[in-house]
Amino acid sequence: MARRFRAAALKGGISKRVSPNLLRHRFAARLLESGADVGTIQDLMGHASLASTIIYLFGVQRPSDGAPAPIDCAFSKP
Repeated sequence: MARRFRAAALKGGISKRVSPNLLRHRFAARLLESGADVGTIQDLMGHASLASTIIYLFGVQRPSDGAPAPIDCAFSKP
């Protein structure tokens, strides 16, 4: 699956390294940045354990100046 994901990213013009796991991390981070609570994020990600969800959210900070997160730049075309 990761190989197909990477091929699709290249076909879409994304030259930076991406993976399904990176997409899951970014999804969780965007939810938290948008104000979702951790319990909701846990449900949406399908985690039985809150500890699993916290791993995905480690280091996520709510942006204060509206600047895009560096990972968001990986998914935008130049």
